[in-house]
Amino acid sequence: MEFVKEFAIFLYKNDIIKFGNFTLASGKNSSYYIDLRLVASYPHQFRKMIKNLQNLIV
Repeated sequence: MEFVKEFAIFLYKNDIIKFGNFTLASGKNSSYYIDLRLVASYPHQFRKMIKNLQNLIV
């Protein structure tokens, strides 16, 4: 669970999570948007994210 908190802080500090009014591809409205494509620009965090997701699957 520590990773989730750390990752959320990383998203916020690097402006990867944005707050406002957004219309998603599905047509639904959201008060926030997370552009996960930007995480690949931070290789260390990207690898940590992938490792934690793999642990959830296995």
